[in-house]
Amino acid sequence: MMTKWAAGRILWIVLLALMSGCSRQYESPEFDNFAGTRMIIERAQNGGYLDVDWSANDKITLGASTQRPDESMYLGDPTTGKVNLIARNADPVFGIAPTLSPSEQFLAFTDYVSGGIKILQLTQPPQEYLSIPDYGPVTWSRDGKRLAVVSISTSYSLSLSVVDMQNRSLTEAFERSTERLGPVDGISWSPDERYVVFSMASKVDTGDLRQYDLYLIDLEHKEMRQLTSSSSENEKSPSWTSDGKSIVFASLPITNSTEGKLGFIDLVDDCIKKASRPIGIARVSVSPNGEQMAVVSAQGNAYVIDVASVRQGIISDNANCPIAK
Repeated sequence: MMTKWAAGRILWIVLLALMSGCSRQYESPEFDNFAGTRMIIERAQNGGYLDVDWSANDKITLGASTQRPDESMYLGDPTTGKVNLIARNADPVFGIAPTLSPSEQFLAFTDYVSGGIKILQLTQPPQEYLSIPDYGPVTWSRDGKRLAVVSISTSYSLSLSVVDMQNRSLTEAFERSTERLGPVDGISWSPDERYVVFSMASKVDTGDLRQYDLYLIDLEHKEMRQLTSSSSENEKSPSWTSDGKSIVFASLPITNSTEGKLGFIDLVDDCIKKASRPIGIARVSVSPNGEQMAVVSAQGNAYVIDVASVRQGIISDNANCPIAK
């Protein structure tokens, strides 16, 4: 059965396909000519990107919306900007939010057709390695031995489960009832594997639109903390910096998702800082060395940006410190 999260993603796919048919390139001088842009990643054939993940092996995994339904998951080279198709959609599987394991042996993604998580072993051709019933975004541990997924049940119980890749087993690591209505969108495991950050939604007073905030789960102490509480912006696509001290995310106005800004959460100083102006960002993922980030624009284009340029050039002085507990 198709979930509300899946239905929303399908609508985004349709909109991106329509925009791709009108214009192959994203015409935004403010973003394309942004001083920190190091590389423009090759566009997916006949479509744009929906998701981005920069894995520990320094490869960029991209989930694409294409006009060919059998092509959706790509691997990008951050040094050349070239992409290669790594897995095809095939009925009855349609993968979104793909993420590559550090060993490059496995590709995990959410399958909105079956309503679960699929893990492919990247042989030739790719073979299904494991299928699990949980439905939500997934993230790898740094050593690639485990995979975490956060999901919301129909009874609004939030759970974080961990997949042991060697034993092909699934263990619940955290569970809590929540008044949030879900769904979950975006997840990242800290470098020391003590924390998982994710984005979760609730309804707002603007019809059927949903408002997303960021949450942090402490796996050691079994605690969950809300990091953001914006009433006008969707805080999505969280990604840890390499030192584990900061989280980078995309902040999108609820009423205009094309005006997305970059945001930083400094966990040492307990501060949230956002860009002083929008650059059209929709998704973000930080490189393993923490010096760059891969971003996807609201129009479906993908870029590699220097983190230092972003921090120095567009972060405002109006920081939210400390973060409300």
